[in-house]
Amino acid sequence: MTHFDHTFLPFDLSPADFERFLEASRHLAPSPLAARLCGAEAPGERIVAGQPFALPDEDSRRPGVWLLCVDAPRGADFVLHVASGRLVFGPADRPGRAHEYAEVGQELWFRLEPGRHVFAARGQQDFTGAWRAAQGAASVSRRQAAESDLPGVP
Repeated sequence: MTHFDHTFLPFDLSPADFERFLEASRHLAPSPLAARLCGAEAPGERIVAGQPFALPDEDSRRPGVWLLCVDAPRGADFVLHVASGRLVFGPADRPGRAHEYAEVGQELWFRLEPGRHVFAARGQQDFTGAWRAAQGAASVSRRQAAESDLPGVP
């Protein structure tokens, strides 16, 4: 599914085409930023796979950005499902166009190499969602960080 302004276009993809998409566009290596923002010295609140969780609405009076820290020791296909509301989500070390807008019923998929990864959520409004590992295993925690901890938008 993609959208242009407010027009949505559904796509039928074969499993092989979807695998190629994940490898070409959503394949992520662990980053030094994830090691810094999600290490033992920066603990977060654990989020259990499949259990709904919410992120507070983005508010200019409360600066900061919500992070999801994902540990995938053997690699995983990480999936974020939007149950309600909306958000802009993507790898924290690749701001801007690498992030995607998602709303109710949509899922964002990422193929993670073994290691630690960090994702940033922005613009969230009434967001509730759940995560799962479609392949492999992962653990996820959330924490808030200062905007200055992240790379700037190009």
